[in-house]
Amino acid sequence: MGWENLPKQCLENVAAFGGGAAAATCQTVCQSWNAALDDWRIWKRLCDHELQTTSPFCNGEWKAGYREQAILARNWCKGTPRSFQALRAHDSCISGVAATDSAVVTASYDRTLKVWDGAANRWLHVLKGHSGPITCVAAHGAEAVSGARDRTVRLWDTAGGGEPLEEWPAGGAAADRCSPSAVAIVRAGGSGGGGADAPRSPTVVAAADTRGSVRVWRAGSPAVAMEAQPHRGAAYAMAPLSSGGHCASASVDGSACAWLAETGQVMYRVEHEEGLLAIAARDELLVTGGMDNAIHAWDLRSRSSVQKLEGHTDWVRGVGIHTHCIASGSKDRTVRLWDMRMGQETCQLEVDIETTSDVRSFDVSDSAVYAGLGGGVLACWSFGPLQG
Repeated sequence: MGWENLPKQCLENVAAFGGGAAAATCQTVCQSWNAALDDWRIWKRLCDHELQTTSPFCNGEWKAGYREQAILARNWCKGTPRSFQALRAHDSCISGVAATDSAVVTASYDRTLKVWDGAANRWLHVLKGHSGPITCVAAHGAEAVSGARDRTVRLWDTAGGGEPLEEWPAGGAAADRCSPSAVAIVRAGGSGGGGADAPRSPTVVAAADTRGSVRVWRAGSPAVAMEAQPHRGAAYAMAPLSSGGHCASASVDGSACAWLAETGQVMYRVEHEEGLLAIAARDELLVTGGMDNAIHAWDLRSRSSVQKLEGHTDWVRGVGIHTHCIASGSKDRTVRLWDMRMGQETCQLEVDIETTSDVRSFDVSDSAVYAGLGGGVLACWSFGPLQG
């Protein structure tokens, strides 16, 4: 039997074992192999298992999608961004950056939020309503939540813009109220199941303040759903956990906690020698950064330290977790990428747009790193393939 008559199942096994590179090589052998390996289902499996992408490509686009995602993964692993942009986003310090699959939301001391097209880095909306400097922002899907020194927390529609969907006081008596220092969307609103006519579950929002308290609200209700104090000092960072019912927060008292949004019960606590300013979570991995200039990675299952990454020369103000690496932004005016398996830095990106502006806020998307600078500039490094 000639090679060209090899059963299709054997070719699929070669692709499954050898990955996309092997599949592409096999396609050059003969026309029958090329036709057999053009099946979109083969490339969908490679996207799912080799690249772990969730991109919903159409059936005929999985092969092209695999190639695009393979370039993206290679660029992340090597620490080689394909393009850089510096956008004059605000008139004052960018205090928060939140990236979703399709958009980026920036928050500023100029009392505005701006929504940007994540693919083209094009400005879409300005969101106004806060009467004080905005200190923090988080986003999920088409919703964003912000906290400001006007002592309010607000929920926004980033797709349509306009007035805030909800507004809550930051908590406590008016005269004793603290400004929110970090926010998170713990669980996005959505269908509760049971068909198209079923009621939507409300968005669940959390905020921390400068006294270490955390509060939770549900969209549609003005009442505080939960209030607790997991920290002894200001909590400047929050991150929802993948479970959908838990949230993590980090404080200048050196503690990082994972707690139940419904009750405030602390399920996990780790202590650091110095104060924390940043936190990120993905699956069972928790990453923190702060005043010791280092990044710490923790396994939520074993409740143990996985890695300590050192290299920054000043406070770490932002961390992000990507499928292929950990990213961090620092007061030392650098953004760095780290290989988790090797515990090594793979890339250092200098923030030299404005010598007086360091990284104040930070986030990562599937294809880019965003750093909000003190002078109002949004720095963006894209790792996706160049568009031609």
